[in-house]
Amino acid sequence: MKKDIIFLFGVLFFLVIVFSSFFKFSGEVVSNNADVGLQSQTQNGNEVSAEQLCISKCAAEIDLTIICRDDGGGETGQEICQRCASQCVYLYEGPCLDDEKLMAKEKECETCEYCYGEPVEGPSGQGWNCIVDVECKDASAEFGE
Repeated sequence: MKKDIIFLFGVLFFLVIVFSSFFKFSGEVVSNNADVGLQSQTQNGNEVSAEQLCISKCAAEIDLTIICRDDGGGETGQEICQRCASQCVYLYEGPCLDDEKLMAKEKECETCEYCYGEPVEGPSGQGWNCIVDVECKDASAEFGE
């Protein structure tokens, strides 16, 4: 009986060691694959922004098969990419106006009863268009003033 208990403890100890080594190794593989994926994005000659790097790392932590691109081309995992993008938005350095900046610029245009701000689209610098400015307009003439 005593030999059986010692044998079971030995087997249990062996299994703990094997499984802990396996999980440690798996974690290193995931980390290394994520880094390789990020490096491959920079090898095409385009520099990856800090925001895009953050998004890619975030997506890789969830699923290594997901590709999030800032130009939308070849993107997989749309929901996860959007979630990661919202977590990394603080790193965005482009010309696009966020909602807060857009509303502030539109508010600046309200200098008369019929004055308003019209959004101006332009290149984001990352392959897509966005609102980059607000042009102040006066529609008073249309209302007979």
